[in-house]
Amino acid sequence: MVAFFRWYTTWVEYAQDRLRVRSTLLSQAVSAFGGQLWPVFDQVYAGKRWLGELLTQRVGSVLRWPTRYQLVDDKGRRAAWQIARRRTAQVRRRVWDTHHQQWRTGAALALAVNHPDYPDEALWLVVCRLGKGRKPWYLLTN
Repeated sequence: MVAFFRWYTTWVEYAQDRLRVRSTLLSQAVSAFGGQLWPVFDQVYAGKRWLGELLTQRVGSVLRWPTRYQLVDDKGRRAAWQIARRRTAQVRRRVWDTHHQQWRTGAALALAVNHPDYPDEALWLVVCRLGKGRKPWYLLTN
C-alpha cells in the first residue's frame, strides 16, 4: 500500500537530500501506523545510511540485501553470500512459481549477523533459495 509519496529533485535550484526526504516520509508513516508498520525495501535502499535511519527510528523492516555487501557474523566481517555459503536450510516448502507456472521447492535459513557500522544492533540475514538455476534472495531484517 502506498501511504505517503513525495517527489524530490536533484536539479540545482531545488535540490534536496534524498535521505532527508526518505527519513521525513518514514517518520510520517511511523507516526500514522505505529507498530503496524513493517516496510519492505529493495536493494536501492540497502546501505549503512538508510539502515542507520531505520535503526534510529526503531522501525521493524526488511531490506533486500546485495550479496557483496559486508556483514559481521561469528567468523568475522564477510560478504553476505560468504556467510550463507554451505549452510543448510532450516525450512523447506513447496511454492508456486508464477513466472514458470510450476511448483518449486523453496528453502530458507536465518542467520544472526551485525552490520560493521552498527555492532550493537542485532540483525538477521534471511536467505531464500528457490532451487537450482535461481539466484537466492538475501533479506536483512531486525
